[in-house]
Amino acid sequence: MVRLKAAVRNVPITPKIYQLLQGAVRYARQLYLDNDKQFTSDSFIFVNEEDASPWSYTRLNYIFDIINMAMGNRIAVYGSGSIYVDDSDGHRIIVDSNGQIRFATDNGFQPGKKSMVKLTYNIMDEYTGIEVTNEDGSKILVTTQVENVKAEARLLDKNGREIANATIGDKANVTILNNPHIFPHKMRHAFATFSVPVADDPVDVMKIMGHTDLRMTRYYDNGTKVGQQKIVNMMERLG
Repeated sequence: MVRLKAAVRNVPITPKIYQLLQGAVRYARQLYLDNDKQFTSDSFIFVNEEDASPWSYTRLNYIFDIINMAMGNRIAVYGSGSIYVDDSDGHRIIVDSNGQIRFATDNGFQPGKKSMVKLTYNIMDEYTGIEVTNEDGSKILVTTQVENVKAEARLLDKNGREIANATIGDKANVTILNNPHIFPHKMRHAFATFSVPVADDPVDVMKIMGHTDLRMTRYYDNGTKVGQQKIVNMMERLG
């Protein structure tokens, strides 16, 4: 494995993070021992239990999928016309462009029931989308080919009132209920967003993140709604 200098980061951490990493190292060392492998300073610490092989990047995505499932309903519509919905009951529902309904049983998602998924049609008897009913009575409605966007997703409560909606572009994922999809790289954006406003010198944040240009660090700073509201309140006082 070639280690690029630009990929090396010296990152200061808190004592709590240090303790967590130490625990991970001890666990990994035992897994290497159990599988008759040598644990060195270059060994991976996030490894599979069965053979001490390094986690693939998809393993992290799987973990974050579980986190996202706990946050809301994730929906995607692809250019092929296929739809998938991760509902609040823990089902991953896939509906192909021809209307075939499937349920994912891997990656932590449970098999569902076809009765909970209803295909929707227009007056010309053309397949237009799906309706998914959750155990609490709420519903997820996905309609494809809506005007100039690829699809529309709506969430209805058990009384039929709309409580969230979103438009979905080609091959796009959306999470309704105001919960954004989280993935590992998003952690760097979160760090910059929360640390830049409180740093005495933004260059310190830049150094921690391993950047060589402060503009890149500023790019990672997404801002916050609280900060935006403070500016609005300030302008109101000045007015």
